Amino acid sequence: MKRKIASFGLALSAALSLVGCSGTNGFDLRFPQRVVFTSRRDGNSEIYLMDNRGINPTRLTNNTARDFQPKLKQDRSLIVFTSDRDGGDYDLFTMDTRGKSVTQLTSNNKLDADPAFSPDGSQLAFVSDRDGNDEIYLMNTDGTNVRRLTNNSSRDESPVWSPDGTKLAFSSNRDGNVEVYSMDADGNNQRRLTNNAASDDSPSWSPSGSQIAFATDRNGKFNIYTMNANDGTEVKRLTTSTTNDDDAPSYGSDGTSLYFDSNRTGNFEIYSMNASNGTSVVRITDIPEDDTGPHSRAVVSGTARDRKASR
Repeated sequence: MKRKIASFGLALSAALSLVGCSGTNGFDLRFPQRVVFTSRRDGNSEIYLMDNRGINPTRLTNNTARDFQPKLKQDRSLIVFTSDRDGGDYDLFTMDTRGKSVTQLTSNNKLDADPAFSPDGSQLAFVSDRDGNDEIYLMNTDGTNVRRLTNNSSRDESPVWSPDGTKLAFSSNRDGNVEVYSMDADGNNQRRLTNNAASDDSPSWSPSGSQIAFATDRNGKFNIYTMNANDGTEVKRLTTSTTNDDDAPSYGSDGTSLYFDSNRTGNFEIYSMNASNGTSVVRITDIPEDDTGPHSRAVVSGTARDRKASR
């Protein structure tokens, strides 16, 4: 996460036209997923929402602070994000998918970052250095009942939930370099899943629960790999770059696609690819500024919330 916070300013083309069947915010409901991401396209680090083909990117935040690391709640009712809008230190906030009803969840002079909603939406895992170094914590979605899950002198970061809500995957340098670990949702049974001299980071748990995607520089540049979520076996390389970095993988809601950011064209843009073999790579954003940190959830079309929000 240190690498990510240092580079969150790394930066969709509005030329794509919207056709037919629009719902909330004008999104084409024939595209079943939405993606939140961070962009500097308007001169500052802000949060945007788009369809999963890059259609109709919508700016959700607009201030002089740095807003980044957005994550969608499973039911698509909230976005949690990291911001320094409260005096320069990083805290956690939520807002609805129109960028309204912004609520501050944490408030201290330490780092609170890397949030992730539990599958049932009742809890948030996040990273904080409030006790001296980066550790993983849990709290209720309203910011109450904060409790610490990890406790060591290393940096524990990038928590993500298993789809059944019973486990968390995370990255840590507790064994000398950054590796991917898993643990029960109460912090018990911490175990190492990767084991090599490279940096293995940015885990993303597949919707089926069987796979974890992650970014690693074990071949010189950061590329996207997958592995068995239970024991770290069956490692498969999906991207094969030797000259650029592919980072921040995030499974689409149906598990067939992986979103990621890459600087393969000179600046960071958001891409999608086949989650099983890395084929069918599609560039979703295309602007001179950096777009980073994609996170996806399915669109629940035709609901009362969609009808109300589109008024």
